[in-house]
Parts: sequence; C-alpha cells; structure tokens
Amino acid sequence: MAKPASPECCIACLSRPTGTAEAFFTEEHIIPRALGGELTWYALCKQCNDRFGHTFEKRAKTDPAIRLAIHKLRNVLPDLFGDIEEGQPYIVESGGKRLPAMFRGGEIRALTRTVDGDLWAAPDQAEAAVGGKLKRAGLSADEIDAAWTRYSEGPESTPIELGAGLHAASHPTRLVGPDLGKGETLGKLVALKIAYEFAALHFGAVMLDDTPPLNEIRRALREGDETSPVFQVEYKMTTDRKTEAFHGIAFEGNLPHAVMQVRLFGLLAYRVRFPTLRIEHKPFGLHQDLCTGDQVTAYRDN
Repeated sequence: MAKPASPECCIACLSRPTGTAEAFFTEEHIIPRALGGELTWYALCKQCNDRFGHTFEKRAKTDPAIRLAIHKLRNVLPDLFGDIEEGQPYIVESGGKRLPAMFRGGEIRALTRTVDGDLWAAPDQAEAAVGGKLKRAGLSADEIDAAWTRYSEGPESTPIELGAGLHAASHPTRLVGPDLGKGETLGKLVALKIAYEFAALHFGAVMLDDTPPLNEIRRALREGDETSPVFQVEYKMTTDRKTEAFHGIAFEGNLPHAVMQVRLFGLLAYRVRFPTLRIEHKPFGLHQDLCTGDQVTAYRDN
C-alpha cells in the first residue's frame, strides 16, 4: 500500500508547518502500533502525536478484553503477543500464596515481595534476596555462602535454617494467569481517534474544515474528554464471530448520520457515531491481516 500524502495541517490541532512538512509531521499509526496497527500516515504534529501516545493510547494494551484476545492468538501472533504482554501483570501461586508476577522478555517472572512478613522471590532472584537479608543480619561472606548451599541443596517446601534466626524454603510455582484487574478499558477516545483519523485519511479536506462540530471532535481528542456530545461510542464483543488475526475499520454510511466501526482482533467491535456529521460517500472498509500485514480496502455499492 502506497503511503498517503500528508495533509496541509495537523489533523488534530489544525496547526500548519512553519518549515518543511518532513520536519513537522510525525508518523501516525491509525490503529495503535502497540496493538499491531500497520496503517500509517504523516498527519499529526509531534505535540499531538506525543500527547495521544502518552495518554489514552498508552493504556490501550492493558484492556482486559485486548489481553484475552491476544492470549487466544498467542500461537498465531507470537511476536505481537510478546509486545502486548511485555510488562503486564500476572499472578502465580507458590507455597499456598498468590503472588504478583510480570511478563518480561518472554517469561513470566515472580516479583520480589514481602507478604505477611515473609520475603518471596523468583528462583533467579532468591540468592540475591537471601544474601541481602543475611548480610544485613551481620553474617560473613563465608557464612552466607554456606547458608545458600544449605538452602539450594535442601528438600523442596522445607524451611532451611540460614542463621541469625532466618529460615527459607523453596516452593514450586504455578502460573495462575494474567492479572486483569489492574488494566484499563480501551476507552472511547482510542475508538474515536481511529475513526476520526481514518475518516480524515479517506475524506480529506471535508474532515479538516474549521467548523464547530469538527473542532469539538478535535478538542475532545486533545483534551482527553470522553463526555463530548459530538460523538458516541458503543462497544460490544461480537457473539457471531471468534477471535481472529485481523483488525478492521469501516465507514458504515449515514444512519442517518456518519457511523464508523472499529474492529480489533475480529471480536471486539466499537461503533463510533457522529450525530452532527453526514459524509456523502458509499460505505467501505479496510481489513488488515495481522499475520501477513496485508491491507485490503473494499467498497459496497449500497
């Protein structure tokens, strides 16, 4: 797919380049790159692009529904799975306790924590954690080495005396699953941004007019305002489809006003309505295959 030309102004704040377009516009992923979006356009100034990327777009991959979808596709999209899950929270169970963990570098690693007065650490962090406690308790380097030998050679799930009144035990660890309670939902602004940018890409100047309704859409994006009356976002997890390795964006027509739909991983659908806008254009949609990166635009006659 050929790269579309940059507009004459930033599509979010309408500011214009003071120098060259190449220095003013930054590459923008219409569907966030963090979710595997490939459709790009040089259409935002750096200030707007940074603002979106550091606020509501940054939280998109923590949405529990997004994480559940990529978990179902982890064998199909292993690289995207790793990108989305990097730094995400998990829960493991060890010694009868549920403990926090994190996905790092392709692995789920338990986090060093003190729980009910006991120190819990992942196996590769245990030596440093135990050694640190023993050093603070006044043991010598030789005493610490001997204590670690007793611990590492001792039977599993059995407390081993380390010295200075300290004991430690090695417990098997079981993965419970992703911790979805700490995530934030994708939110209305991500869906609005995708729909607005897709419309601006395809409909051009009509979406960049300096009019109250369009200015209000752009203000809502810049200020992170989900309550503006100039757009409505309806979310549903479609029941007639399964999780699939594709994203889609569509202009559904005027019903009676402009309606766009954003579909992520085949299953998660966000219908964005613009009550103050009508766009005279036949319905069409873009389909991005997440396995191949191929993007296809299809038009409907009605």
